[in-house]
Amino acid sequence: MGKQVKVEGAVARLDASTSDAYFASRPRGNRIAACVSPQSHPIEGIEVLRGRFSDLEAKLGDGEVPRPPHWGGYSILVSAVELWEASPVRLHECIRYERRSEGWVASWLGP
Repeated sequence: MGKQVKVEGAVARLDASTSDAYFASRPRGNRIAACVSPQSHPIEGIEVLRGRFSDLEAKLGDGEVPRPPHWGGYSILVSAVELWEASPVRLHECIRYERRSEGWVASWLGP
């Protein structure tokens, strides 16, 4: 696609009640998948993960899907955003938006 976005800012983990509320708002299948996935760690194969999904789905029946302890949200207080788009002759377009006291200021960056 030849596009990139870079976001900079202060990151803070959300509290448990906010994470619980967001987790509960997600589709049921997404919540079950979050429970069985080791989240970016190696797995034996996709079939193993699908098996874990089916097993948990059967175990829970119509019951609630509890938020796994490792699952939570983060908030970002954005201080800058860079938008980059490729060009065939390497004159890529890159613009940076930076939050300042007077508001958002845009500037072009060289590729």
